[in-house]
Amino acid sequence: MKIIIDDSNTIHLEDAEIFGKFKIVVPRTLLGSEHFARQMAALGEVDEDGKHVWVSISQFLALFGVDRSDSWHESFEKMIEIASKYGFLNAERTAFRSHMDIL
Repeated sequence: MKIIIDDSNTIHLEDAEIFGKFKIVVPRTLLGSEHFARQMAALGEVDEDGKHVWVSISQFLALFGVDRSDSWHESFEKMIEIASKYGFLNAERTAFRSHMDIL
């Protein structure tokens, strides 16, 4: 599963059924721009290391979980539980940490 942030006004989700390889893809040219800041605000927030994003679970589901099957939601919940085991879920259980590929 990949979230694609580009110079369009829409955040795209690719490979929505592949839960094991979650990442966010961002072109280097967008880093630090207002556009990037707006896209991130719709999704979560960049970690202080600049290489990861804390993705809001509720915002992610509002963007990409609508009209998904029950099995998709079950798989998403499993992904969140796995993230928790590796310390990639915040204490409030409202956001998970994702790697950001900067191209």
